[in-house]
Amino acid sequence: MIDGEVLRDNLHELGFNQQWLDNQLTTNGYDNVKRILYADWRENEGIHISPK
Repeated sequence: MIDGEVLRDNLHELGFNQQWLDNQLTTNGYDNVKRILYADWRENEGIHISPK
């Protein structure tokens, strides 16, 4: 994710889907993607989220 936009091609390349992403965001306290500046997946660490 960059500036609240989901990079769907990147998401699918990693083997994930929108439902997985929504669950990850909800689990981490984010109910709106527009509140996220940047998010990425790190193999050994999981999802990393930077809020706006």
